[in-house]
Amino acid sequence: MQRDRAYMLDIIEAAKLAVSYIEDKRREDFLKDVQCQDAVIRRLEIIGEAARCITDKTKTAFPWLP
Repeated sequence: MQRDRAYMLDIIEAAKLAVSYIEDKRREDFLKDVQCQDAVIRRLEIIGEAARCITDKTKTAFPWLP
């Protein structure tokens, strides 16, 4: 469960960072900014990797997890 907690914290941190990269950007600006797109994609990869490592028991207890 301790590892799962670390993975969940990684998910939250990556999501917060991804949002911070785009929260003040218009869609058009984001689509023109390849560096920002890459940063957001990387954060989504981190979320996916962490979510994949979380145990089924924890996923059942926290159904909102990806």
